[in-house]
Amino acid sequence: MTDNEPNQNGDHQDTGNGRPSESAINVLNSLPEDQLRLLIPFGLHEHCLDADIFVRLADESKAGIPRGMIDSFLTRLTAGELITELDTGLYRIQPGLTAFLRSQVLNRAEAGELDTWSRNFARTYARLADWYAPLELAQQQAFFNLHLANVRRALVLATGLEENMPVMAIKHCLAAYSQNTRNYAEAAILYKEVIALSAEAGLDEFQAMALHQLGMVLGGLKEYDLAAERYEQSLAIKEQLGDREGSAASYHQLGWLAQEQGELGAAMEWYKQALAINEELGSTASVGKSYHQLGRLAQDQGNLEDAQSLFEKALAIKLSAGDEVSAAGTYHELGITAEDLGDLDQAEEYYQTALGIMETHNHEFGIAHTFNQLGNVCYRRKEWLKAAEYAARACGMLRGIGAQETAEVSAKNFKLFMDSAPELKGEMIALWEEHVGELPGSGGDDG
Repeated sequence: MTDNEPNQNGDHQDTGNGRPSESAINVLNSLPEDQLRLLIPFGLHEHCLDADIFVRLADESKAGIPRGMIDSFLTRLTAGELITELDTGLYRIQPGLTAFLRSQVLNRAEAGELDTWSRNFARTYARLADWYAPLELAQQQAFFNLHLANVRRALVLATGLEENMPVMAIKHCLAAYSQNTRNYAEAAILYKEVIALSAEAGLDEFQAMALHQLGMVLGGLKEYDLAAERYEQSLAIKEQLGDREGSAASYHQLGWLAQEQGELGAAMEWYKQALAINEELGSTASVGKSYHQLGRLAQDQGNLEDAQSLFEKALAIKLSAGDEVSAAGTYHELGITAEDLGDLDQAEEYYQTALGIMETHNHEFGIAHTFNQLGNVCYRRKEWLKAAEYAARACGMLRGIGAQETAEVSAKNFKLFMDSAPELKGEMIALWEEHVGELPGSGGDDG
């Protein structure tokens, strides 16, 4: 390996030009001969390394590398300050080290050996991506906060090596993550690529799933006609495959589309079709979701007592199925219904229950959405400061996750609350600055 100038402190950080110090290179050069080959899979990583995943990668490569050797390798790099242990078996890679290793190790590695490690790196992270794709946002975030750079690296490697199954799995996971974080434009691009790949591979079930998810994304973008087309394409494949549960999911989403466009009669028919199939199949979680949507439909029709009854039925089913996160959404809707019926105490109780569940699962969008509703309750009680705090907390959280459209609703609510109690303006501005930042037009440095 080539030498590099040490920094003035003589430590093992990079020298400021993106390359490790001379002392860091000395640590690498002093590795035992049998551990030097681990620099290839290590150099494929970026930002973060998980020891268990590293072991899995070594096992996949059938290189005959025991766990003890890997632990010794990581211990040496930790002692040399090339990696920092964040938690048991979880390490942060020092800046500049990955680029150096790719230049000095990967670019000089024997082609066959590098190809083997690269393929297995792509496949290992593709399997992880496949696991995380259907999970809740909080679980996905915990993974991507650490491994997003590695997942993207795996995608680059898989694409270059024409490993189509890993490419499809990784893009599917990235699409699901973008969808869950409401980056719908990015999600749409990725799902379209997954659809093309699955069609080329003849994976009809996977293609139907991706078409369905793209429909949901297009619905989020309010491109309702395109969304309906994708649901119908997905439904045609599912019906051909005899996938009745999948067909019910398509009927459910077509009902949601109709409801969003004010076609309440059509929405009712779609929901009933979905409910009939789910009840016949005994799909408890899906039955609960059908009753939830029928409750929302009753809300839209102004039948609040019917809505309340349907939500209560949905809630009982979801709780019996252990579907806590989905139950939180129903508690939230029960709160809205109670609020519309004028029972603010009951509404607050439902909202607080929903909030507790959302906070347990770190469901930030759900938390912020419930903050907005609690702010409305406080506003109706003329509890101005509490209302303003909920609106500010909601706006700050929504901006943090990129949900700008919903954040604007929170910002408008905050302005309404501030206009309703001008004598509390200073205290409200302080709340906004605490949770969001400087309030435009509030003065600040411009006076």
